Amino acid sequence: ARNNLAYYEHDVRPDDRYIMERNIRGEVKMQGYLSDDNKTLHQAKMKPSSYSPHWSIWSLDIETSVTRNCILSIAVVSDQIEVCFMVTNQTFSDERIYSFDDEKSLLLAFMRFTKLHCPNIIIGWNVIGFDLNFIDQRCHSFGLKPAFGVDGLNWNVRGREGSSKRFISIPGRAVLDGIDLLKVAGYHFDSYSLDNVSREILDDGKLLHGSQRWQEIERLHEEDPLAFVDYNLQDCWLVWRIFKKLNLIELQQTRVDLTGIPFAQTGGSVQAFENQYLPLLHKLKRAAPNYSKEEFIASPGGFVMSSVPGLYKNVLVFDFKSLYPSIIRTFLVDPLARVSQSTQRVEGFIGASYSKETSILPNLITELANAREDAKA
Repeated sequence: ARNNLAYYEHDVRPDDRYIMERNIRGEVKMQGYLSDDNKTLHQAKMKPSSYSPHWSIWSLDIETSVTRNCILSIAVVSDQIEVCFMVTNQTFSDERIYSFDDEKSLLLAFMRFTKLHCPNIIIGWNVIGFDLNFIDQRCHSFGLKPAFGVDGLNWNVRGREGSSKRFISIPGRAVLDGIDLLKVAGYHFDSYSLDNVSREILDDGKLLHGSQRWQEIERLHEEDPLAFVDYNLQDCWLVWRIFKKLNLIELQQTRVDLTGIPFAQTGGSVQAFENQYLPLLHKLKRAAPNYSKEEFIASPGGFVMSSVPGLYKNVLVFDFKSLYPSIIRTFLVDPLARVSQSTQRVEGFIGASYSKETSILPNLITELANAREDAKA
């Protein structure tokens, strides 16, 4: 508070607020006056739209040398493209192969190739944490700007040094990691390695296996480059086929259309909640408090009973579908209903109660539950 005035929602970014207040989710329509160079829109307005884009999608994978800490190749496949940029002193008649004498020449050529073909979405397996992060490191080691965005703009890789979790922003492009999308979609595997997942989903796998396959990769690069290229491209195709079979991009598009999160963002349940809840709150002429680290009383979670090992007859298994959403809908659990003044209330935990007359979250949960069933179908 300043001058005894309380500020509400100051932790909501202005650009997020602008979009959510206009009910813009995935699709957007821009209106205004285009400049003579067709690059600037004056007096621009943004409105929600119904637009189904035809994405240009690349599946990307790189191969590296463990001993030399350098890139050996970068492979890309799509509906129209199947290419492998490789550092080699050999020449090939194979149209899939682009040969370069050194790593720096390969990186510069791949930047030009990306600018020319302009993909909308790049997919891969641990593609941010490893592939793109490694390319970024190698660009900086040569003093090159990572100009992989639209019109040659630089990308930005973020994340603490030593942390396996990386984030990337590429102007005009989105990056989607297969492992993250599988987890968001509710798939569970003993191992999320590309080889294991592809064998379970596609009944197909990598051309080389085992923890020491890096030695065979480097040998193939030197002695059998065509087999090396096949290995690199196979990894790209495995990712491509997993995405296609499980409709992972369509699933992400659905999440964006429902919640308004950025297309490249696979997490962010808090932002997804705020994008939908705050505009509805504002229509009721209320504002939300700012995020606070003040102590609060946490509601109890589900009771987990200790199991008793043994063999049993006549075992019945029950599952409560969507337990917490069901509790929210049944007991009208809702921030606004908690503070609303009304006589008709539903009793909650440790003296809490919720208005029967004014609530937002239960209806919102119902809409999302119905949309979830449609998406699963």
